[in-house]
Amino acid sequence: MKDFRPFELRRSLQIWNLSLAIFSGVGALITGKAIFQEVLNHGLTESYCKKGDFWHGLSGYWTFLFCYSKILELGDTFFIVLRKKPLIFLHWYHHIATLNYAFLTYIDGTAYNPYIIFINFFVHSIMYFYYFLAACKIRVPPIVSQIITTLQISQFIITTLILCHVGYLILIGYPCEVTALSYFYCLFMEISYVYLFAKLFHESYVKNGGKKFKQN
Repeated sequence: MKDFRPFELRRSLQIWNLSLAIFSGVGALITGKAIFQEVLNHGLTESYCKKGDFWHGLSGYWTFLFCYSKILELGDTFFIVLRKKPLIFLHWYHHIATLNYAFLTYIDGTAYNPYIIFINFFVHSIMYFYYFLAACKIRVPPIVSQIITTLQISQFIITTLILCHVGYLILIGYPCEVTALSYFYCLFMEISYVYLFAKLFHESYVKNGGKKFKQN
């Protein structure tokens, strides 16, 4: 794009972000309900140590859609490039790492993955709707972007806590349906996300008195 003017793509962005917001919202409702049923039927620990019924039926189908949606979400990067916006490391690293993780754990049938899928759907439904409003030039209070970043950090902290408990259970001999490759990949990924998103939060909303936050 060095020799080209940036594309505006406002209408395309509106359709793109609203579509992903609706898709993520529906996914959150379906997978959230399925997790709730797992907890009711088998208990909290079993819900992320055993595969259960989540991987079958409607929630299983949306798990499949979740994986392939990570390919579609690479479209975010194309919009950034075509509009000549800053493409930061966190953006492409997050997309690539999550895409690889989604397919790896879908093949393995990682037991705790339903929680990652549900929380990701939930956070993305809010995030993409915020992007949709921004593409429509609708002014949203700056604190909303801060809340979204906080939700993203919370998402990764919750997942890390689940991983820590799963690791403890495995060490004491409790059977959890998790492969070593999926577990350690996810652990590294989630810890790196906590660090990178916390760093983004600090640079955007704390550093220099939250100058960037106030400018938005």
